[in-house]
Amino acid sequence: MFGRKKEGNATAVDRIDTVIGRESLITGTLKATGTVRIDGQFSGEIVGKGDIIIGETGRVEATIESRNVIIAGTVHGNIDASGRLEIASTGRLYGDLTATSLIIDEGAVFHGSSRTETRPSRAVEEDEEDEEALETAL
Repeated sequence: MFGRKKEGNATAVDRIDTVIGRESLITGTLKATGTVRIDGQFSGEIVGKGDIIIGETGRVEATIESRNVIIAGTVHGNIDASGRLEIASTGRLYGDLTATSLIIDEGAVFHGSSRTETRPSRAVEEDEEDEEALETAL
């Protein structure tokens, strides 16, 4: 799971930009553009444009909004992943999730509701916005 690159919606696990270590306890809002790995404790809100990895020793009580999320530790809170959400065999998620792709390994714990949806690419959204603006102008 860790240290390998996934095909398709690739998670860049080999390049971690921010690490919250085992002995760390952080409360607040975390905003990041790169890959974040949490091995300590975090409470609050996480907003990322990259990937969020909760290591086996990670304990998170937060809402998470990011591209890809990998959970090997414990998360209490709702998650909105625009890409893939993976709960490893050691992972525990207590909360609702929305993702494009959902993977739950054997042995994982998930208590909540899930919603998978295909999200249009940014180019499609921009075309729709252009159409709406044109219709409004007419």
